[in-house]
Amino acid sequence: MNQLMITTKTNGSKVKQLMELEVRGKDKIWCFPTVCYNRYLKEWKNEEINIGPLPNTIHQRITNINPFRSEKQLMILQVHGKNKLYNFTVMGNNKLLEEQRDDGLDINPLVNVIPEWIVNIGLLHPWCFFQDLLNNTWFERILIGCIIVGIMLVVLI
Repeated sequence: MNQLMITTKTNGSKVKQLMELEVRGKDKIWCFPTVCYNRYLKEWKNEEINIGPLPNTIHQRITNINPFRSEKQLMILQVHGKNKLYNFTVMGNNKLLEEQRDDGLDINPLVNVIPEWIVNIGLLHPWCFFQDLLNNTWFERILIGCIIVGIMLVVLI
């Protein structure tokens, strides 16, 4: 099931930090990198959600991921606390998606990320269309093919 996420405005005083979210499945414990606001940490600890700062070595590996050339993708992970349900945007692995679902995790790929101002001015559908177009591998192959043909034409002429 694909999900759509609409981002909200952020205030400069809010501090985001790269964190590691630990989720217990039926058989395994899964760890996901995520970016969250520090102000929610106390609430999540009270809900018995295991989340904490990410070590710098892992932080460097995550920030160097090219989403167009990797099996890693942004995903939405639902986590049940004691009293509430939380959605986290995490970096997940497409190859492990079915295994994670079989283990009881509620995780889905994130298809489109949409700034709030795009929704406000009524450009939601064009934004999603172009984002989907750029995220497809066939588009990359066609673009590379056109570049190669263009170079060959320039060389031959």
